[in-house]
Amino acid sequence: YKMAAMAPGGGGGGVNPFLSDSDEDDDEVSGTDERRAGLRLSSGVGLDPGSADSLSPQDPVALGSSARPGLPGEASAAAVALGGTGETPARLSIDAIAAQLLRDQYLLTALELHTELLESGRELPRLRDYFSNPGNFERQSGTPPGLGAPGIPGAAGVGGAGGREPSTTSVLEFELRKAKETIQALRANLTKAAEHEVPLQERKNYKSSPEIQEPIKPLEKRALNFLVNEFLLKNNYKLTSITFSDENDDQDFELWDDVGLNIPKPPDLLQLYRDFGNHQVTGKDLVDVASGVEEDELEALTPILGSLPPTLETPAAVEVSRIADSEKSVMLMLGRCLPHIVPNVLLAKREELIPLILCTACLHPEPKERDQLLHILFNLIKRPDDEQRQMILTGCVAFARHVGPTRVEAELLPQCWEQINHKYPERRLLVAESCGALAPYLPKEIRSSLVLSMLQQMLMEDKADLVREAVIKSLGIIMGYIDDPDKYQQGFELLLSALGDPSERVVSATHQVFLPAYAAWTTELGNLQSHLIPTLLNKIEKLLREGEHGLDEHKLHMYLSALQSLIPSLFALVLQNAPFSSKAKLHVTRFPRAMSPLQDVSTIIGSREQLAVLLQLYDYQLEHEGTTGWESLLWVVNQLLPQLIEIVGEINVTSTTCVHEFSRFFWRLCRTFGKIFTNTKVKPQFQEILRLSEENIDSSAGNGVLTKATVPIYATGVLTCYIQEEDRKLLIGFLEDVMTLLSLSHAPLDSLKASFVELGANPAYHELLLTVLWYGVVHTSALVRCTAARMFELTLRGMSEALVDKRVAPALVTLSSDPEFSVRIATIPAFGTIMETVIQRELLERVKMQLASFLEDPQYQDQYSLHTEIIKTFVVIPHLHKLALVNNLQIVDSKRLDIATHLFEAYSALSCCCILALLICLRIDMEHLSPEHEVILTSMIKECEQKVENKTVQEPQGSMSIAASLVSEDTKTKFLNKMGQLTTSGAMLANVFQRKK
Repeated sequence: YKMAAMAPGGGGGGVNPFLSDSDEDDDEVSGTDERRAGLRLSSGVGLDPGSADSLSPQDPVALGSSARPGLPGEASAAAVALGGTGETPARLSIDAIAAQLLRDQYLLTALELHTELLESGRELPRLRDYFSNPGNFERQSGTPPGLGAPGIPGAAGVGGAGGREPSTTSVLEFELRKAKETIQALRANLTKAAEHEVPLQERKNYKSSPEIQEPIKPLEKRALNFLVNEFLLKNNYKLTSITFSDENDDQDFELWDDVGLNIPKPPDLLQLYRDFGNHQVTGKDLVDVASGVEEDELEALTPILGSLPPTLETPAAVEVSRIADSEKSVMLMLGRCLPHIVPNVLLAKREELIPLILCTACLHPEPKERDQLLHILFNLIKRPDDEQRQMILTGCVAFARHVGPTRVEAELLPQCWEQINHKYPERRLLVAESCGALAPYLPKEIRSSLVLSMLQQMLMEDKADLVREAVIKSLGIIMGYIDDPDKYQQGFELLLSALGDPSERVVSATHQVFLPAYAAWTTELGNLQSHLIPTLLNKIEKLLREGEHGLDEHKLHMYLSALQSLIPSLFALVLQNAPFSSKAKLHVTRFPRAMSPLQDVSTIIGSREQLAVLLQLYDYQLEHEGTTGWESLLWVVNQLLPQLIEIVGEINVTSTTCVHEFSRFFWRLCRTFGKIFTNTKVKPQFQEILRLSEENIDSSAGNGVLTKATVPIYATGVLTCYIQEEDRKLLIGFLEDVMTLLSLSHAPLDSLKASFVELGANPAYHELLLTVLWYGVVHTSALVRCTAARMFELTLRGMSEALVDKRVAPALVTLSSDPEFSVRIATIPAFGTIMETVIQRELLERVKMQLASFLEDPQYQDQYSLHTEIIKTFVVIPHLHKLALVNNLQIVDSKRLDIATHLFEAYSALSCCCILALLICLRIDMEHLSPEHEVILTSMIKECEQKVENKTVQEPQGSMSIAASLVSEDTKTKFLNKMGQLTTSGAMLANVFQRKK
């Protein structure tokens, strides 16, 4: 409202100050006049009568003007009262009136004037400065400070005089009325805005579809915050409440009205929770609501209700009443209905809705509705199984075919991105599979950027093996479509990460899908021979150089298996770049079994017929026309093979894993490139390096090439590729030559042993190995015969007893009677292996007889090397006791110490047996030659003596250390300290019953 009165009886220009300028209704005008009259009476109380220039409260004119608003003589009377004449009333400025009011301390009147001017947009600087300065009111202290009007500093101190009611009440009432009216209006506006914020239909969708979460509105958030804070305080969560208040510092949690809603405060959270299920409206409530409707509203609504059909206003009824009459209307209706239908369908049957959802999403005209439908599709099943995922993927592919790359990017990919970190692995699996399934239908820029990045993130971060396996398969599909050369390096890094994955499933998928696809793209870019294979070879070389003290066999396997999987692609490249012109047909059976269809050479070439033609021409070219101008094959011959053979020479020959991995690689390489290539290109390069000839005996000694891993890899990886008779003869001759040269040059036998171990793992080569060994048995040189005797031990494991009985045992018996003692001694480990692996009684008796002859025949009494070999191979207590007695009389200290040390290691694990006699003899030797062992032996002797005295029998514990049975803690400590100082090869007592190789 607007007020015109400046002071009691005051006015200007003959204007009636109490007439309203607006055309408001009677109630509003009456209320406004009432409020103004109250303000006038309040401002008339307490005027200073002593002021000469002030109006007198008893002035009849002034009083009359106040008591009778709107009289015609009011303007002239006011002028007389202000010191003017009735004829020419003086027109005072508003600033002068304000100054007079302030000077005479008519502060309430001045405040009313200030308010009116503010509302009319004509602020007076004098009044503004006065009321905004707290210093003008500090001297007023008649009222407690807490009662001041809000926003008016010190207004509570503006007091009255003359014994009338204090003016503080009037000021407070005035300000309070204004504040309440403002707050009420704002709350009403906020409530109205909140009600109309979300369209009615959209709110229905939110309520009926639990899949769709309506965003919280600010007013709802403030109301819930208030209730949550109230709950925390009631349940003594004070610290939580303080933190919660700090995080919502824009809200006052002590006043419900601060929420801003024009509704009463609801019950607390506990009561709301308990009453959650009570949402049914009783009949009495319906009657009460109906009775509250006014008659005029009923009369207005009666004809409208009469024209409506007698149906309930449910969503289904609404849709039925609007039957679609066009294709567009059908899509709109499905878009409205599906969000309500899906939540009410059983989980086991929801996949039947997939076609309907996809069809609607494909044809619906509204992007927002399409997004909602696709969101429902990806959240249709909580944890989809394989069949359900395939249905969803099939639907997505059909959708992508119809809508095109742009909409797939804009509508389907965001759904995948939202679920990339979903808590259920089945949902993440759906995302990984979707990326591959949708790859052909995406824009190429998105395929090589966003989708590739999504898959890379999942490969690096996802903990589920199944998800990472699906990622690898999708990456293989992506590699089939990618055409951006800048992504080559990123693909290579992904390949190395996939090969090094801890899950065998992921590595297997990498070899079967990702690596062949990446190799095809690499071949297309021309990087197979220039980058991919050379890079892997360099990594292998670096690994071998850095692994002198500990080779990382896992990484070696990773790189070699990758190279092995690249062989088909390399051979396909060679064929495709060959100078062939004619064509023919040939059955293709020569290749090793591919790890996956993608690694099949015929798949890489294009067809089996085309491959057959190329193979026939390939063999003819190699045999008759040579390799001139054949760059891709020359790269294999002149660069790849020499580098591989050089790498092989750097391998530690004692590493069984390395030998096996490289052997498998060369075998696959030779089988893929064919027999002609192997005989003319591969074998000559190995033979040039090995140079097997007795003329090279001296040069091949020591650390020569025959002692390196080149020998076993050539024998097992190249010479075993083909199994014709000439191939077998070549392998037998090679092994015989190696055995002869190594024996005659006194070189280490590790390379020959590695060859026998690798070949012995396959029973098909047992006969061949025995043929090689028989050559050594009948050789004229005792060195060769000794080597053959030692090799028998490596071939016996896994060999059939029939072969052992018919061919091995006779050969060993022959060698056990050899003129050279060293040959006889070399047979002992083989006899021990027979005793371990064979169960045929007759054969075991023959072996025992032979061993007994070694131990009891006087001619072996001084053969300490034979005794040492027997001790290292067997634990035969009666005979060991005799050896211990004889060793006490040994004159040569070095031999005496050697035998004593081996006996000590054997008996250290047998402290539970009554072996007192041997231990006493053993202590005599150790007391003189190895005092550090004497303390342990003394403890063992005391324990045995104690057992004899107590006549206690304990079961032997072959693998229990002496430390576990020592009587005193002090002795046990000494034992552990001494055992830690052992440096001999037999210090591991638990292995004493096993033969030492």
